[in-house]
Amino acid sequence: ALSMLKSMRLCQVLTSVITFSALLSACREAGQWQLAIALLHEMLGCGLQPDLIIHSAALSACERSQQWQAALDHLREMYRGRIAPDIIAYNAVVSACEKGGRWHSAMALLASVSQHSLRPDVVTLGAAASACCNCQRWEEAMVLLGRAQHLPLRVDRALWGTVVAACERSQRWVEALQLFRQAQKRSPSVDSLLYTGALSACKLGERWQEALQLLLEMRLGPRTSREASPLRWAGLEPDVVAFGAAMAACEGAFQWQRSLRLLSELRSAGLRSSLIAFSAGISACKQGQCWHQALGLLGEISSAALAPNVVTYSSAMSSCQE
Repeated sequence: ALSMLKSMRLCQVLTSVITFSALLSACREAGQWQLAIALLHEMLGCGLQPDLIIHSAALSACERSQQWQAALDHLREMYRGRIAPDIIAYNAVVSACEKGGRWHSAMALLASVSQHSLRPDVVTLGAAASACCNCQRWEEAMVLLGRAQHLPLRVDRALWGTVVAACERSQRWVEALQLFRQAQKRSPSVDSLLYTGALSACKLGERWQEALQLLLEMRLGPRTSREASPLRWAGLEPDVVAFGAAMAACEGAFQWQRSLRLLSELRSAGLRSSLIAFSAGISACKQGQCWHQALGLLGEISSAALAPNVVTYSSAMSSCQE
């Protein structure tokens, strides 16, 4: 972009705001944040005043490059230059903080949004909640969900899923399951991401019965899962993560036969087993004293190009000793 700008100058082509806007858009798409900032300085050197769209393009370039500090610095520069950022500009900076693991900066930006008479949207709250989730700040994530519910906007499934995941990652499985059921009541079409978060919570709490119920709900829907036949499907196919979490929940609650049955269902569904699923299966074999099956699963791990960990080997060895 800079070389193109120099060529235009050599050819005495008049540079304008439109020219710089096109160059900044290219930087945004390529995630070239340093070049984007340099172009802004070039604009000022040419006596041109960048508008809000151009500033937002520079912020998006910082966000795509995960340069949270550069995004924050540029936001401050906008205020110093008396360019009032809109919610789109703020969203780019909050997303940059989310990608950089700066949950407290994301929360501070939300406060700044309100102070400047702007209203956060689903993107703003979702990015801030994701930042909290990544840093295991479940209470802050729940506050954001509550805030979203009091705003005149529709809380999407992604935000619910993020907050459920925040609770699950923070070992707050009770809260995660409660939130999942709330999401079900508010939205009839709960997606697989939400189900996976709830299943992971079941694994933490060793709620094997609820885990099996959730797997059934994914296939048949929450209203018909108890009476519908296995031939009726709701369109959601449990993936290997969902099966692995349900297996771990059963194994942790000493329901080893159910855990092995789920492993069989996973294979019947044509899914490739994960290390979590294999480990849960081997632990189930240990509980059921099925040493030959445990060794078979250990061999399958190597065949699947997975690397067994210490826990996996220990469970397999224990099954042989028993």
